[in-house]
Amino acid sequence: MNVPKHTFRNKPPSMSMLGGRVLWGRIVFFGTTLFLVFLLGLLIGNAFNGGISQETHEKQLAAKEDEFQQEVTRLQGELKLANEKLSQAAAKEAEAAARDNEENSDTSGPTSEETYETEKGDTLWDIAEQFYGDGNQWVLIAEANGLTKDSPITAGMTLTIPPKGGTEEDSTSGTTTTTEP
Repeated sequence: MNVPKHTFRNKPPSMSMLGGRVLWGRIVFFGTTLFLVFLLGLLIGNAFNGGISQETHEKQLAAKEDEFQQEVTRLQGELKLANEKLSQAAAKEAEAAARDNEENSDTSGPTSEETYETEKGDTLWDIAEQFYGDGNQWVLIAEANGLTKDSPITAGMTLTIPPKGGTEEDSTSGTTTTTEP
């Protein structure tokens, strides 16, 4: 029996046919090249990191983080202190304003009894604002003149304007009424 030559072509080639030395030479060449590229990468990487190791770099980062945390804590303390000082200053200002209001309210208004001749359109509220700076004090004027909130005020009336605080009777008469006459 004769076997045709073309049937042997389907067999896989042997190592000897490819030249085994050339193949191993290429593997050694590419392996060496890969190793050199790896070393070059390490050298370049260390050059960009300032030549420090990863461990040293992590320690430096941890130290910086601690510094930043201490700075945040310090600034929070300063902020708290500033807020306390601001609150104290606001409280002192409020106390001073309250004292000024008390002093001004005690000295506002006539110091002795006065008279006022009414004009057209006057109300007890308006007259109290004019003399005392507070329309709620209309009650003092009404009591001093025997008037009520419903009493008519006509032009040409002469009203007695008592000093603020007046007599003992005036101070117990309910001067905090806010109803406008």
